[in-house]
Amino acid sequence: MSSPQTPAAFLATRRITRLLGAALALAVIGTLGVLTAIPAQADSAASARSARFTIHGAGWGHGWGMSQYGAYGAARKGLSWKRILAFYYRGTQLSTMPSGTKIKVWITADNDSSLRVLPASGLTVRDSTGHRYTLPAGPNYTSWRISRSGPGYRLAYRTKSGSYLTKSTGLTTGTWSFSTPSKIVKVVLPSGSVRSYRGTVALIKSGSGGRTINTVLLEDYVRGVVPAEMPTSWAADAVRAQAVAARSYAVRLRDVGRYSGYDICPHHRLSGLQRNGPRNQQRQCSGSGHSWHDRHLSRQGRTHPIRVIQRRLQRPR
Repeated sequence: MSSPQTPAAFLATRRITRLLGAALALAVIGTLGVLTAIPAQADSAASARSARFTIHGAGWGHGWGMSQYGAYGAARKGLSWKRILAFYYRGTQLSTMPSGTKIKVWITADNDSSLRVLPASGLTVRDSTGHRYTLPAGPNYTSWRISRSGPGYRLAYRTKSGSYLTKSTGLTTGTWSFSTPSKIVKVVLPSGSVRSYRGTVALIKSGSGGRTINTVLLEDYVRGVVPAEMPTSWAADAVRAQAVAARSYAVRLRDVGRYSGYDICPHHRLSGLQRNGPRNQQRQCSGSGHSWHDRHLSRQGRTHPIRVIQRRLQRPR
């Protein structure tokens, strides 16, 4: 423990403290004086030089091929769909596809390993060997479902009370699919919503579960896809170019893809029939002179071959 200071020592300590405080205050004032004495200066301007800038970017899509806004702008300037495609797909050529070309699309929204559809006139379930079973109609059948059962499948219908009853079909263990005479099948998704698809809808095996696959004519696929990729109210040649691009992309994946049981998954947002209205069909399927029924020539009984772009589609650099 320190001994108490004497009065003289205490006064000396206070003087030293005051002197130090005064010195510190003078130092601060002096520093402020120096700071305020420095004049404000601006950075020297950089001289302009001729230069070339390259901007790399991409949208939210798959990164292949054509810019929708670029096609729209070109069509507004009067460029034809052929010139638009020639710009975006350089070194390619148009090729004719058979009118009955089909494509298999994986409906990823139906993800519960079963396939449920609404009743319809003439609704039929088939196996991969060609055997078929026509489903009965009536108020007792609210929906039909194909699900996996061992190495094969099981068919069941939903009653008014919500329970499922199995129906014997005599079909083989090969892939089962639904079809109708109208070529439209209404699929009930796990959420309860209903989507209508053209062509046939099958449940293919995937491990112990299954995947819902829509086998559809290429032109019907294009009718469902293009309105999801580009507003069909846009300039007609832009929509036509988009239809050729979508068709070509699907065929390319079908020919070189290694998917099991399907050709393409719906990053194209296959929309079934929801966007397949008269105006959309007219924009996609008329007037191009190559890819669809021409609005003017079809009145004379003439049709046109289905065209796609051939050669490797390259990613933009």
